[in-house]
Amino acid sequence: MSKRESDEVIEKLMNLPIGVMEKVLENASSGLIPIEIDGIIYRIPKPISDLIDSLYLMLKEGEVNEIKVD
Repeated sequence: MSKRESDEVIEKLMNLPIGVMEKVLENASSGLIPIEIDGIIYRIPKPISDLIDSLYLMLKEGEVNEIKVD
């Protein structure tokens, strides 16, 4: 993240209530990524999020025709 991008993120947080700031910073430091499935937000580890993103891109590009879950 460039210096400018990090400044923009901080500026967005500056106008939030303290409780919201704490929650955002706590979530950011936990290493968990929010993902929404059927209206429910789950917090998953970053490597799992990266795996989901990779699988999605593979499906989108036609590299994977089917994913089997046993």
